[in-house]
Amino acid sequence: MKTVKVEASTTYDILIENGLIAACGAYISTIRKNCKIMIISDSTVFALYGETVKNSLTDNGFEVSEFIITPGEASKCADNLIKIWNCLANAHF
Repeated sequence: MKTVKVEASTTYDILIENGLIAACGAYISTIRKNCKIMIISDSTVFALYGETVKNSLTDNGFEVSEFIITPGEASKCADNLIKIWNCLANAHF
């Protein structure tokens, strides 16, 4: 697995490996076990990868919820932030 360190307003790592999306549940379970996870995505990205990620997480013991927004810059707004907070609250996060 290759790790790329990004140094922006905060520093974080990007992991690169063939098949990592399908194995994300196993990887995340090494950090945190048996918890709730909310997938927040736009519909385009979710259509490509969402079910794979969701299945990997579920197969590794996570309780998965999802919040899907419309793609595009217009979706990055306070209204959707409030909707995300409500979704998180309704799912008891």
